[in-house]
Amino acid sequence: MSLFLWEIAKRSSTPIKAAGAYPATLSLVAYTGTNPNHDARQLILGFTTNNSEMVYKFYLLDMNEDKPLYKDLGTLCGDQRFMDRKFEFFSLLDTQVLLTVSVKSDEVKTYPVVDKISLLDESLKFDTSKIELIKFSFEDIEQFDLLPPWMQRNIELSNEWQELNSTPD
Repeated sequence: MSLFLWEIAKRSSTPIKAAGAYPATLSLVAYTGTNPNHDARQLILGFTTNNSEMVYKFYLLDMNEDKPLYKDLGTLCGDQRFMDRKFEFFSLLDTQVLLTVSVKSDEVKTYPVVDKISLLDESLKFDTSKIELIKFSFEDIEQFDLLPPWMQRNIELSNEWQELNSTPD
């Protein structure tokens, strides 16, 4: 599976509105390509709660031990197998977690922020069998229109998308 592949669960896009602890499943892993406005490639993890609320966590693809992505992958995997070059982020889809979420505000909007990711206790697990995955890759853009508009904009800004849609001279 290519790093350019998106796997997205069809769920409600209702955002979390209140701070708290939420049982959730990892329902989205998205590599948005290399944005010319950033020095690093970007990764988005999306979580769907047991009440179909959504929250996203954004990362730069930086695997230093002191970075959030390294720490969160260590929690999600329970080991360091993610350091293997053959590791696929998409293998983590449907991992059930307990999210600690706060709510932040700026001049424009109020939004949820994932502060902590923990593995979910067996007694709190919930049914995720209704997840239908949509696959999108730069090699097969057929399902691009099924992605949320804000993700489409992120992809369209990526160097990979620009190369894919450039006309040969």
